[in-house]
Amino acid sequence: MISMKLSAKIGELEKALGDAGPKKLRQQVAIALNRTAKKTERLLAKEIAKELVLTQKEIKKDIKQQKKANPEVLATNVVQKETTRISLKSYKARQNKAGVRYRISKKTGGKTIKSAFIANALGSHAFKRTGKKRLPIQKLWGPSPWGVTVKNNLDRVVLGRDIEPELVKQIDRQIRAINFKKKQG
Repeated sequence: MISMKLSAKIGELEKALGDAGPKKLRQQVAIALNRTAKKTERLLAKEIAKELVLTQKEIKKDIKQQKKANPEVLATNVVQKETTRISLKSYKARQNKAGVRYRISKKTGGKTIKSAFIANALGSHAFKRTGKKRLPIQKLWGPSPWGVTVKNNLDRVVLGRDIEPELVKQIDRQIRAINFKKKQG
């Protein structure tokens, strides 16, 4: 789970707001926090996609902003749900003469599971027989994005490298917007 706490240029924002200070200040900080949380979702999905051969769309399904920040509560959480393993179908599994070829990591090559097959009648998932007979069969799975995040500490990497500067950038953006509105009259 990624959790963000506010610790940025509140003094400058307070000066830009002037008389409307405390009331508008909390509102502007909440806006900055929510924008930063949305960016966190994208950045975490991007980091996971660097490791896995999954689309960011598939990864983002389980990364959500839990509660939005508001003027009363200036905190927000971005949570990645603990997921089960994802079917090899999502890892671009393809059937060939030897079995099923798939690729999980972008850093390593593909692998082949001998005597596995893809059943179009069963949702185009990859299966392998567990005995000598036709049945039973076993569905084949790849790793979960949550497991990759935990194993590689990607949440801490994203939080330390990208999120704190993004929060400062969003608060600066709010300051510029307020000053622009003042100049417009």
